[in-house]
Amino acid sequence: ELICKTNISMNDIRDIMEIELCEGLSYYRSLLCLAKKNNPYALYKLAQMEYLGEVTGHKNIEKCLNYLKQASLFNHPASLWMIAHLMLKGEISSEIDYQLVWEYLEKAINKGDTESRYLFATMCLSNDFQTILPDKVMRGMSYMEQAAMDKFQPAIDFYNNREFQ
Repeated sequence: ELICKTNISMNDIRDIMEIELCEGLSYYRSLLCLAKKNNPYALYKLAQMEYLGEVTGHKNIEKCLNYLKQASLFNHPASLWMIAHLMLKGEISSEIDYQLVWEYLEKAINKGDTESRYLFATMCLSNDFQTILPDKVMRGMSYMEQAAMDKFQPAIDFYNNREFQ
């Protein structure tokens, strides 16, 4: 269902699954080949590897962000979420542009990404979006509920903890 809301093809999914199931030592090179063909899953995997420092032993935010931005052109929800997440952590810029964070999260949410719903909800409930969204608390609670209904454990924990307060 989620793929219907993106520009990602079934061939992209097949290609990434083939290398994940079949490749060993040449996994990284295979990802690079798929990334050159604009496979959003390969681009996202490469971004993760660069972020975790798995390629050179050191985190490379610039390369990570480049891969994420390429994948986001295909509305890859996890890439949209990760860009927003990196912005919030101050890993892209020391100043947080909450309007831009919201734009990335909104795209990911519209693609059905539960983790983005949860992040958005926590930001609304902590007043991070106070100047952008007038109905932030109501929207935050709505997205938190949706994330919990999607069985996203942190959202479930949020509701369980509220019952005891």
